[in-house]
Amino acid sequence: MEGWMKKQGGAFHSQWQQRYCVLEGEGLLKYYTTHTKENLRGIIDVHKATIIPDGPTTFYIEGPNVRKAKKYKFSVASKGECNAWVSSLKKAATPHLPSIHQSLSQPPTQPPPLPNNNETADQYIQQLTRAIEQNKNDADAYFNRGVAKSSYLQEYEGALQDWSTALTLNPAHADAYFNRGVIKKMCFNDIEGALQDYNHAIHYNPVYGNAYMNRGNIKKNFLEDWEGALQDYNKAIEVNPRQADAYTNRGNLKRNYLDDYQGALEDYNKAIEVNPKGGSAYFNRAALKRLVLSDYEGAVEDLTAVIELNPYDAEALTNRGIIKHECLNDFEGALADYNTALDCKHDPLAYVNRGRIKQHLNGLEAAKQDYEAALQLDPNCTTAEEHLQAVLEEMKECW
Repeated sequence: MEGWMKKQGGAFHSQWQQRYCVLEGEGLLKYYTTHTKENLRGIIDVHKATIIPDGPTTFYIEGPNVRKAKKYKFSVASKGECNAWVSSLKKAATPHLPSIHQSLSQPPTQPPPLPNNNETADQYIQQLTRAIEQNKNDADAYFNRGVAKSSYLQEYEGALQDWSTALTLNPAHADAYFNRGVIKKMCFNDIEGALQDYNHAIHYNPVYGNAYMNRGNIKKNFLEDWEGALQDYNKAIEVNPRQADAYTNRGNLKRNYLDDYQGALEDYNKAIEVNPKGGSAYFNRAALKRLVLSDYEGAVEDLTAVIELNPYDAEALTNRGIIKHECLNDFEGALADYNTALDCKHDPLAYVNRGRIKQHLNGLEAAKQDYEAALQLDPNCTTAEEHLQAVLEEMKECW
């Protein structure tokens, strides 16, 4: 989920800041100064966080293991959008301290749990620091402190340093390589460094399924190494046949780059069989059904499944509206989907498509307002500009 929010709190700012926020599958809320995601201002790890509504359009992110200076408050434009964010953030929050990974599956190892619920992250890290002071050759203590820094305090540079020290002490620590690779890619865009770390993780643990999958993602998304990515996804599935995300990623590779549409369909089907509550496989299968198989009713069914899992999924609502509008001539159904999508998230695409419906139904003034709203969100949206000019010409003819 992503969209504009006002943010208050953090280590340095107490004033409201307008930020473009993106909640990623790893449970990380990234925020930027622009919607193009070019200027990353910070990352909030919502694992073990508490999401607290504070009115129709505001909410807090806080938790017992988050420092006081790291309590955040957010404000959005509408009640529906607030509900969407609260729902998505609550799903992303988890009751344990995880090792960081790109997939949604559980990591192979866990650091020691907190002794009691009253212990803060700072106290936990102090405990690990004392263990290191007593034994400076304790690679696992450095590893666990790095996990705590990254998961609780978002101190990613400090986490990298701890994992690097752990690897100096234990060069065969596969989990340290894996976590360091995730942070290099996620926070510092160090693709080459991440790739090397995944290579090392696999070298020392040849059955490290998550490492194969993350390396496959790099080969697919950054290196255009389609065959290499396919081999890595195959290996990830061989290691763990119940890894739904690996099937979905392999299906996306087959659909988008290998033109293996039947293989993609089989992978999406398998991902849904393994995890019927995984929205990503439904969403991508809907895209395949719509764009390749011309199975528009089936695509609507898949998007409906996504929406049943998350009623505030604006992207699924918008795409279902597009299919109803463009493929099934269900204009009223499409309009309802666009309305709900815009209650959840102010998105230029949803405004443009709702404007097209209104223009078709002769609601020219309402269509004009939607195109203008799209351009306010994205002044470079050429589709909105083109439709706005068309509706203005049509309004002139009516005068």
